[in-house]
Amino acid sequence: MSNNWAPDLSGLVPFMYAFIAVATVGAVISLAIIGQTAGAFVASNHRARLARRESIPTYYRRMILSH
Repeated sequence: MSNNWAPDLSGLVPFMYAFIAVATVGAVISLAIIGQTAGAFVASNHRARLARRESIPTYYRRMILSH
């Protein structure tokens, strides 16, 4: 006599694959947007940093601590 109380979840496998695929695409898009924003931020501050002759860590540390 088999007493199996666990529900059959084999039908959820395609949905799990779809969820993982959508989550992966979303993560890649999010990282691309964050990278593009960070790159634009650094590029916009490049001239000001060079004009002050500060190193990258010094410039951004001063910028963060001033706000």
